[in-house]
Amino acid sequence: MMKRAFLSLTITAIVLSACNSNAGDTAVSTEKAEETGVPIPKQMGAVNDFEGIINDEDEIDLSTAIENFEESTGNRIVVITMDTIPSDEDATLFAAKIGNQWDVGDGSKNNGLIILMSEGVSQIGIATGQGVEQVYNDSVCDNVIRSIIPHLSVGDYSGGMEKAVSLLGEVSHPSEK
Repeated sequence: MMKRAFLSLTITAIVLSACNSNAGDTAVSTEKAEETGVPIPKQMGAVNDFEGIINDEDEIDLSTAIENFEESTGNRIVVITMDTIPSDEDATLFAAKIGNQWDVGDGSKNNGLIILMSEGVSQIGIATGQGVEQVYNDSVCDNVIRSIIPHLSVGDYSGGMEKAVSLLGEVSHPSEK
């Protein structure tokens, strides 16, 4: 309970880093972000719970939500949890580096989105490829992050990530709300 209260206070106190319009411009090595020393793990799929905070059943639900998003928008999305990110970077910049290394999205369309959350350092960010930054701009990403904080602050990480994917899908198809 104390950990959740601490997370609630710190996650609401962080500066919300929204979308990174330079996601396609960041170069990364194949094993780790050279300037940070924090390893970039190998992609496991659409849901990459390296922090171990999403249970198996919720991971299946989140994967289904991501599949539905991808089918309805044509864009690609990856959710990542990590227990740490480089201390001199925000979650959005590190998400962009991971997305570039993993080649998230169609290379010719540059239509990938990466949601990176770290409970360990109480940060979350959404990085976008240049092909979707007009739709998923800083304001949209800020609103998505603000909308999921209530889930994250009570430890409902999978519910927060599912809501983020849903809200991003609504932005792509506003008439279907």
